[in-house]
Amino acid sequence: MKKSCAMMMMLLPAVIFADVVSADVAAASNELDVARSALREGFWDIARLHASKVYGNEARLITLESWASEGKWDEVKKLLNVWKDVTGAAFDYYRAAASGARGQAAKILAAAGVEPAVAAAKMIEAEELEKAGDRQAAEKLWREVVSSSNVSERAFTVAAVNLKDPVLLRRAFEQARSATLRRKAGLSLGVALTGDAKTEAEGITLIRKLVKDAPDTKGADEAFLVIAEKALEGKRWAEAEKVFHEAIEIWPPLAKDSHVLEGRGWAQLGLGKLEDALSSFAAAAESAVTADGKAMAIIKQGDILTELGRGTEAMAKYREVLKSYPETAVAVKLKRVVEIHELEERGRELFKNYKFDEAREI
Repeated sequence: MKKSCAMMMMLLPAVIFADVVSADVAAASNELDVARSALREGFWDIARLHASKVYGNEARLITLESWASEGKWDEVKKLLNVWKDVTGAAFDYYRAAASGARGQAAKILAAAGVEPAVAAAKMIEAEELEKAGDRQAAEKLWREVVSSSNVSERAFTVAAVNLKDPVLLRRAFEQARSATLRRKAGLSLGVALTGDAKTEAEGITLIRKLVKDAPDTKGADEAFLVIAEKALEGKRWAEAEKVFHEAIEIWPPLAKDSHVLEGRGWAQLGLGKLEDALSSFAAAAESAVTADGKAMAIIKQGDILTELGRGTEAMAKYREVLKSYPETAVAVKLKRVVEIHELEERGRELFKNYKFDEAREI
């Protein structure tokens, strides 16, 4: 199963079926308590370490869920092969999920009868619907999940994040006991709040706080870059440039992200820092992974060179796009501009050499 399925599998609480409670719980309560807490917080290795010290089905399920949460389904399969004689709906669920039979996994959850399991089944179904392009049907299921009176904290948070509803996200953020889920809800809430001028400042403050506390949180970089994008939209060039610089300092790999480099270039253009902008767009062209991305960044270099009065260098950039990326949409539009410029240059050269008749024919 693909790693992207991991989030959906994480919706399954470690124990949701009555038949998996082991008799060893009382004797190893401390180890299981630590394993449960680690699982809830996303410390997969720690969860497995403490679960390995306990014999029983709950410990086994914690181990399976930790691997599933990391998207390491081969490890889940290996363990299930070792535990092939272990039965129960929860283990059937993991067998189905690990084999890629997501529909069967959802049916097992729904058949469990307890509301958290039913909600988890709906979450799996919703993900499949969204992948199939039926966002409306997926949203209907997510709303059913958040409306449930007895739903897991994880399912509620993920559904709220998918719905991008500020009210639900605030509720998830304020009520989450898991630090991991709280950060997840908080980052999404921050992004949602920046979409409204009245709450933009609150959203920016929230994102900055969460990034400061845990910059390695998944999605933290994307949420932080929303701050820069909002500054660009508002033509707050100095703020935008500062945020792009901060982002690269916090997450060094972004120094090779073409979108970040382009954004920084636009901010520098707005500030009149033409040489800096030229460097940013040059780096963006080098880092871009698509022909359109490279072509756009090179054209922007040409535009800046023109503004700097370096027309010959600018034309060289435009010709580079026409030669290297002729099929891109921007190249098609650029072709006529370059042709006109070349005709003008030819005409000027002819007039310079007193070839007036030839010049008039151009």
